[in-house]
Amino acid sequence: MKTSHILLLVGIFVACDALVIGSLIAWMGSCLREIPAKFPFKPPLPGAVRREFQSFHIDLFGVGWGYHVEVDEDHLHLFPAKMERWLGVTPASIPWSAIKPVSTGRWGCRVKIDKWNVSGPKWCLDLAGKKA
Repeated sequence: MKTSHILLLVGIFVACDALVIGSLIAWMGSCLREIPAKFPFKPPLPGAVRREFQSFHIDLFGVGWGYHVEVDEDHLHLFPAKMERWLGVTPASIPWSAIKPVSTGRWGCRVKIDKWNVSGPKWCLDLAGKKA
């Protein structure tokens, strides 16, 4: 096989990989941007509890250490970490009334936020059941 053929094949493979990876990143970003679009950011109330780098699972996407979380009496505030900000995700403030508890495990909780299935840390999502 000639060198030009090999370079052409390598170029095609690289272009296909870039297209697939770019499409997946764009799809993931668009899905993760839906929650902030529905629940725009509101400043946390004084005395809100904050924890850094919390892991959430939002529908198909596991976002490990992807959010900084603040909890106050009215909202669950999600601040995206740098990786999610690269995808265009903005902060969100989800009112407790929009969070419906599904189940509670030893370390985490599963909740329904509008149409999204979300699992995350028990310390913050467990409050949804107490606010209901």
